[in-house]
Amino acid sequence: TLPEMHYLRLSGKMNASDWNDISKMTGLWAIDMTNVDIETIPASAFTKTAISFIDFPTKLKTIGDNAFDKRYLTGPLVLPEGLDSIGKEAFHQHYITEVTIPESVRGIGQAAFYDNQYLLSATLNNNMETIARSLFNYCGKLAVVHGCKNVKNIAYRAFYSCDSLRSIKD
Repeated sequence: TLPEMHYLRLSGKMNASDWNDISKMTGLWAIDMTNVDIETIPASAFTKTAISFIDFPTKLKTIGDNAFDKRYLTGPLVLPEGLDSIGKEAFHQHYITEVTIPESVRGIGQAAFYDNQYLLSATLNNNMETIARSLFNYCGKLAVVHGCKNVKNIAYRAFYSCDSLRSIKD
């Protein structure tokens, strides 16, 4: 049955029915979407799963708001080059240890990485001029942020309660 599905490898196109089925996979722990022909992961797509590991689609352009909100993604977050935008609270409350924002990303929603207590380092892309509101709020172990050479605006509470933050540099 769907709730008992733990590992999933997908390929080809996906439709609304496929996303509906994934939302019912409450035990889904790992998913390989590398060969899925989609450009968008919809808002709240994985919020009812137990997702810990994902291989993103290579053609991915958009990660919707709250797509992985309060799930269990663990370790380094590897986002695909070609990704254009990350929705608000997309990776809120995880076990991510590091993240690199690809050069292709033009927009990141507020609080996208909010409350990632295991996040140690983040590398922003060279195109980022604004660090979004509450982007790394409550990332208490975040110590280093790289790639800030073109940042002109750091929004309200972007680094609030990042008690270990020691370095923001390009």
